[in-house]
Amino acid sequence: MSFKAAACALYELRTYSLHLDRMAAFLRDTERLFHLRTQQSPVLGYWTSELGGLHQVVHLWPYESLSHRASVRAALASDTTWLQEYVGPVLNPAVLGQENLLLRPLETTSVTAPTGPGVTELLQLSLTGPESDWSPPLLQVAAEVGEAAPDHTLVGCFRSVIGPANSAVLLTHYPSQEALLKAAEGRRLNTAYVDLLRHVRTAHSKLLLPHKVSLIQ
Repeated sequence: MSFKAAACALYELRTYSLHLDRMAAFLRDTERLFHLRTQQSPVLGYWTSELGGLHQVVHLWPYESLSHRASVRAALASDTTWLQEYVGPVLNPAVLGQENLLLRPLETTSVTAPTGPGVTELLQLSLTGPESDWSPPLLQVAAEVGEAAPDHTLVGCFRSVIGPANSAVLLTHYPSQEALLKAAEGRRLNTAYVDLLRHVRTAHSKLLLPHKVSLIQ
């Protein structure tokens, strides 16, 4: 299924923490069986966390609305093949814990699915003060990421709707791990990012590697 950014108003960011001894089998079986899930709705990103979180998979699901999400979840709940071949033998035994976050793209921003191979940085920010204070510097940071192509590409700049309140997520795609590291180290000298830090309570970044089922590679 293709990704149509204009049709997607909401994005669900899901993180699964896995049992170490089941992770390899989980990733292998996901590659083999995940079409059972994506035939209901597309996944934009499906990654393993290389740094910033261990034994985790992170996935990003676009939805037109909460009604759209509910219809997808209902279809999955009645799909016996999905339940019997993946949820029961693959997902349930492997997952140690899970969390999710409902996101909207920040106003004036768009969501992009890069076409080239690489890695993705997930930067999650817990912010202080009203959105009117922190959104301008965050938008500036996002704009500067977008202007830096082809070295790296802004996937999306989001604010939380349900989940940790007053938080934002920045997803950026890089051609290599070294390019990601260089950009992460250079942020401390970026004027817009320094301005944004005045509103940041905590910041947590992860280096994500794409799984074969991910649209973003």
